[in-house]
Amino acid sequence: MHTRSEKIAAYRDVRTPTFDDVFRANAWSATHSTYQGIFDVCAYHEKYCLGEYRQYESFASCLTYMNALPDIPVGCPWAPLAGSSKPCKLKHKRSLPSSPSTATTSGP
Repeated sequence: MHTRSEKIAAYRDVRTPTFDDVFRANAWSATHSTYQGIFDVCAYHEKYCLGEYRQYESFASCLTYMNALPDIPVGCPWAPLAGSSKPCKLKHKRSLPSSPSTATTSGP
């Protein structure tokens, strides 16, 4: 019987043109789009990360922090949705409405 960590270690993404298109679109949106980019991440944070889940004092402080992040993760240019970068924060935005406890992924 395989343990969970053995299964995860053996997991591999199958790269396809469509798969790559999704990653490129997400990375592009994070760095170039207002309403599907960093502005949107901060708007989601303001709406869904309340009380103990709040990561920023204000929308403005969130935006300041997010805009200072690199467009591509430092040391990982082959993985644009990883690390502390704009595309990574955008990726995690999608989980905030259903699971506010994941707010730490959008925090500093």
